[in-house]
Amino acid sequence: MDTSKIEKLAEIHQRQDKEDASEVAPAENTSGYFPMLHHILLKHITPEANRSIIKLTHDMEMREDMGQVHAYFVAAGPEAFVDKPQSKLPKIGDQVVIAKLSGFFITGDDGEKYRFVNDLDIVAIKGDRHE
Repeated sequence: MDTSKIEKLAEIHQRQDKEDASEVAPAENTSGYFPMLHHILLKHITPEANRSIIKLTHDMEMREDMGQVHAYFVAAGPEAFVDKPQSKLPKIGDQVVIAKLSGFFITGDDGEKYRFVNDLDIVAIKGDRHE
């Protein structure tokens, strides 16, 4: 690869990171849904590809969504993380990494897209957390 292609790719990645960071993390659960047992409610982060002018079919959009591994933590059921150390739990608004193809999607009362997953499907918390 020549230098100009590498620079263009770096610029695209920087722009994507800025756009992803511009999405607002939820401060509270406005979805109208509350997880039960060990389930977790996450706010979907729309990837940049879905923001483009190219319209995907519903099937392709669902495949894209299921492949996404980043989301915002919104709420947890009462039995979620009961066997995990309390200091390492995600907090409302944290961006988390989840297992690919896990859970299912719903549209909240606020019109936003949410995802229900099991507590063990959360594999990491993004950011600097060395508590």
